Amino acid sequence: MFVETSPAMVAICSGMDYYPMTDIVPDEGAGMKNPIVDHRWAKISELDSHALAAAREKLSEVEALEQKISLTDGLDAADNILVHGAIKHALKRCIEFHEGAPGLTTLDLYINYGFATQKAMAAERTIDIELDDIDL
Repeated sequence: MFVETSPAMVAICSGMDYYPMTDIVPDEGAGMKNPIVDHRWAKISELDSHALAAAREKLSEVEALEQKISLTDGLDAADNILVHGAIKHALKRCIEFHEGAPGLTTLDLYINYGFATQKAMAAERTIDIELDDIDL
């Protein structure tokens, strides 16, 4: 049987602190005119007062992007590019963490932030390749 031994799994299983998204550096200046994942996005993973505002702002941007793609290329395209609402869901969980929802830990924040970041960056690449004809 194969067992994944990624740095995250090793750290989590051994009880070490692991901050998976501190090394993500947005590729500003390439791709979308108004990228979702930018310097403001990185604030979501922080544990200060700016994180909640950043998460809410980015959720709004993802929702606006979803609406724009739906209008130009259809709801199915928006669902496929934005992972059927999973990016929004992960951002909502980050917001819940920052609002102090019971039962959510810093690890929940990092997991949801990491997922949202990875999928948002993939969505940006897809938009750059497949939807370059619309103004995003």
